[in-house]
Parts: sequence; structure tokens; C-alpha cells
Amino acid sequence: MPDPFSTLAEAKEAAVTHIAGLGLDPSCVLYNVFDREGFTVASNAEQMAGSG
Repeated sequence: MPDPFSTLAEAKEAAVTHIAGLGLDPSCVLYNVFDREGFTVASNAEQMAGSG
């Protein structure tokens, strides 16, 4: 999702909609959210690593 978002809430809503449209089990989708400087502000990578 290349579009910038004004708030983390907007980004989360867009991500949830995008993931739902993939047709996959959401628990199997790896995501990372970056701020404008490229720092990770949200991710489920650690959760995914612990589940396998």
C-alpha cells in the first residue's frame, strides 16, 4: 500500500481492508507499518515467528 496516511488509525483501517481482500486467513498475513522516516511503528512479525 504505497499511499501515505495521516494517522496510524487510518493506516490500520486501510490495512485491515486490504488484508481482507486478499482472500487469505488474516492470521497468515505478515504486515509491517512504517512511519515517514522508515521506522516500524506496527508489525506482527514477532507474533508470526512465535506461532510456527
